[in-house]
Amino acid sequence: MATTSQAKATKETLVKPESFVPYFEKLTERHEQISKALQDSQLRSQRIGTEFVNALIAGQRTLLELTQQFATKPQDLAGNVKAMVDAVTVAQERSLSVAKVLYREQADAGSEVRKIFQSACDSSDTLGEAGRNLLNFWTKQR
Repeated sequence: MATTSQAKATKETLVKPESFVPYFEKLTERHEQISKALQDSQLRSQRIGTEFVNALIAGQRTLLELTQQFATKPQDLAGNVKAMVDAVTVAQERSLSVAKVLYREQADAGSEVRKIFQSACDSSDTLGEAGRNLLNFWTKQR
């Protein structure tokens, strides 16, 4: 009789497998959020790189044009100074464009990281409780 009541008590204290489904659901949710953040980060890096490379190529092209003007018309002082001022102005515009992209992407990355960590902190209780249920289930199955 004692063994029957002990077996019954043991079965009642075991955690049911369904009770740790939320643990796997939360893990999957976190995984999806982190995967999306990594993909967004990759796209962000790509946009920054593209803007930088385009500015670099345009700068080289402007320098070549400026050098060609200086070489072909060395006596045209007014034209050369104007070309140099124009080249510097365009270079400043390109630099500002690259800086804008960097700032925008960095701001977006910061807000995304904040959202992910806030969500992770908010759900840590649920994840912790589900994890404890899973641990209890496996340790009591032995």
